[in-house]
Amino acid sequence: MNRPCAINKSTDTTAVLIEKFSTMTDDRDTFRDIFENANIGIFQSTIQGRYIRANPTLADMYGYECVDDMLEVLTDISHQLYVEDGRRDAFTQKLIETGAIENFESQVYCRDGTVIWISETARVVATSGGRAAYFEGFVKNVSERKRLEAQVSKFTQELEQRVQKRTSELLLEIERRRLAELSLKAALNEAQSATEAKSQFLASMSHELRTPLNAIIGFADAIRTELHGPIEPLEYAEYIDIIKGSGDHLLELINDVLDLSKINSGTVDLRMVDVDVSEVMMGCLDLVGHRAAKARVDLKHDIDENVDTVMRGDARRIKQVFLNLLSNAIKFTPPNGTVTVCIWDEAPGLLGVSIKDTGVGIAAEDIPKVLSEYGQVEHGLEHVGEGTGLGIPITKKLVELHGGVLSIDSKAGAGTTVSLSLPV
Repeated sequence: MNRPCAINKSTDTTAVLIEKFSTMTDDRDTFRDIFENANIGIFQSTIQGRYIRANPTLADMYGYECVDDMLEVLTDISHQLYVEDGRRDAFTQKLIETGAIENFESQVYCRDGTVIWISETARVVATSGGRAAYFEGFVKNVSERKRLEAQVSKFTQELEQRVQKRTSELLLEIERRRLAELSLKAALNEAQSATEAKSQFLASMSHELRTPLNAIIGFADAIRTELHGPIEPLEYAEYIDIIKGSGDHLLELINDVLDLSKINSGTVDLRMVDVDVSEVMMGCLDLVGHRAAKARVDLKHDIDENVDTVMRGDARRIKQVFLNLLSNAIKFTPPNGTVTVCIWDEAPGLLGVSIKDTGVGIAAEDIPKVLSEYGQVEHGLEHVGEGTGLGIPITKKLVELHGGVLSIDSKAGAGTTVSLSLPV
């Protein structure tokens, strides 16, 4: 049922609103893919109560065959959708008054007449003149949570009726904790399934951060290089370095989120050409050489010159894989340690690549966490700041997009070896 359908742009007003929505991001293709493939309901509606645009997930949530079916049948949100009279009016009034609303919960009718609970988060989109033009936001189905809350409420009432006051207080606390644990487990499962949707939504919004962020980084660079004169007083130089470093870190985070969103939604465009893996690796070693020297980490390589290291792949993405792995190896290797790169003929049609360090290592039970999105483990190195937890998951997914396999062999305190098997 959850399949994309063409959107009916039947009126000039609707066409204008949809065009404005499509220009919210610099990357229209990415935003369109996020909109169509997100597993959370996304909508635009008129102030009067008619949907302008919706994604397939919302249509499926409400029990419609596709988006066009929903837009054709559901023409009066106030009277056709909400169970409680005046609920849409309350939603509209609060939005107009505050400009945004979060977790607005209501009961709504599905197409077959069944009733579900939803939670809406939305904002008002205004014209250039400041007049409210339309609403946009997203919808979650919270029926299961409501069911659990009802169970908790019912059990509490029955328990209070069955036991004496002091015994009731004790048993009630015990049962509340048990049910809280059940609710937490249910919420964790729901959160795991919603992680991709949240990442995609954040990725669409992160485009709007890039323009001011690039300006901050650019002007910080201009000041640091004293383009228009010396920095006075000198203490400001330290502040500029902090601004520049923070801006670079935030930009890296945004890029990671966008990369992960594209990979998870299947919209990564790989430009496949013949790539010499050894040549790319040597170039990456040159790029991280200064960082390794500053960290007092020795870089070594052992590349079999008799092996054909040419494969079909996206040179930029392969370079990204190698730089991520080399940067991680240097980052988690203490001074006077070693990072060694090896490339060899693993098997017919397979090229082996490994990056081995003598760093802090990873406990066996923490390796799955390192490979998971946003997964981070304790490393015990004071000079290493907290990262985003996206570098290794993105690297693994890029390797797999090339038909390869990434594996980690590590032990706490004994270094880490990341191995790649790449098809040639």
